[in-house]
Amino acid sequence: MKKTIQLVCLFLIVQSCQKNDFEISNLSGNEITTLGHAGMGIGSSYPLNSIESIIKCIEIGMDGSEIDIQMTNDFTLVAYHHPELTKHTDLEGIVNEHSLEEIKNTAYRDLPFLNYKIPTLNEIIDATKVYSNLTLSLDCKLITNQNADDYITHFSDAIVEVIANNPNINFIIESGNILFLKKIREINPNAQTAIYPSDFETGLETAIKNNLYGISISNEIISKEQVANAHQNGIKVILWNVQTKSQNRKAIEKNPDYIQTDNVRSLERLLN
Repeated sequence: MKKTIQLVCLFLIVQSCQKNDFEISNLSGNEITTLGHAGMGIGSSYPLNSIESIIKCIEIGMDGSEIDIQMTNDFTLVAYHHPELTKHTDLEGIVNEHSLEEIKNTAYRDLPFLNYKIPTLNEIIDATKVYSNLTLSLDCKLITNQNADDYITHFSDAIVEVIANNPNINFIIESGNILFLKKIREINPNAQTAIYPSDFETGLETAIKNNLYGISISNEIISKEQVANAHQNGIKVILWNVQTKSQNRKAIEKNPDYIQTDNVRSLERLLN
């Protein structure tokens, strides 16, 4: 019995030390760009999109991070995940109803995040400029009660300015709003824009029709064959809603170009 237990333990140790050999085939030189979900992801000891969380995920080994971006009423881009402020901060309503000064002076009221503030996108960029070959995927959340056309114009102008001012960073611009993505491409034809659709077929059709860079889609609603289909049409694939080691593995096996994960350490170990 003791010998059996020893053999089982030895087998588990060997299995845990084995290298993961994935045969990756994609449009990115057969390599997957790894991104943290808003830094270290949901369930981290840091709030989503905080500078500390984003730096931590990069230091662990990610190629960069996805960041949720919203815009204040004085046209400043800030990093905030939730659609409203009321439940999570000292402010009420949505980000676009407040000035930068108001946003900067508020604080999270969720434990254990009481000492954290909402950063601007420029503050995050300044804090991460020391890292080379950095990729930042900006999930642009277009939440406003104002005139939609004016809002899209100001938001797209601000995004294009960020891209122009930071040529050493690889930016991906994600949105579910095709008018917003088209506006960005009108100003900067080289902008890497990605649509996030409700289903793969709609996303692929939209991406092809509008000459987009990619599709950003939940890992749960796309297959390996559909990823290959997107690649055959020259469309890159970004997978998100990846939270566990098992989901990391399944996402890798689909051969995407990017994975945004909530389990940063697991993805880093699987690919390195």
